[in-house]
Amino acid sequence: MQQVSVAAIHLKQQQCMQLHKGSLQAGQRYIAACHDLESLQHAQNIGCDAAILSPVLPTASHPDTPALGWAQFQDWAKQVDIPVFAFRRDASAGLGAGPATPCLWYCRDPLYGCVG
Repeated sequence: MQQVSVAAIHLKQQQCMQLHKGSLQAGQRYIAACHDLESLQHAQNIGCDAAILSPVLPTASHPDTPALGWAQFQDWAKQVDIPVFAFRRDASAGLGAGPATPCLWYCRDPLYGCVG
C-alpha cells in the first residue's frame, strides 16, 4: 500500500460543527469551511488551523445563498485568531463557463488586515 501525504484535512461546515475540542487528530492540519460566525468560532475552538469563509460574493453555484459581502467577511474574520480565507472564482476567467481561476483572500495579516 502506498503512503499518501496530506497537507491539510478539509472539513465541511456540518462535519466541523459535529466535532468538539480534542477530537482532531494531532499532527494533522485542519481547514474548516464556514458560512456563519458561529461555525467560524467553533472551528477555532476545536483547533482548526484556518477557515474558509464563504460566500463573500454571489455565486452561480449557490444562487439562493445570500452573500456575506466584504465588510461582513472582515468583521467576522477579526473575531477569531485563526487565518480566514475567502475563496472565489475570478469572473474574468469565465464564472460558470468552465474552469475559472480560483482566488484566495486572506484576513488576519497583523500589518495589512485583509489582503488578496
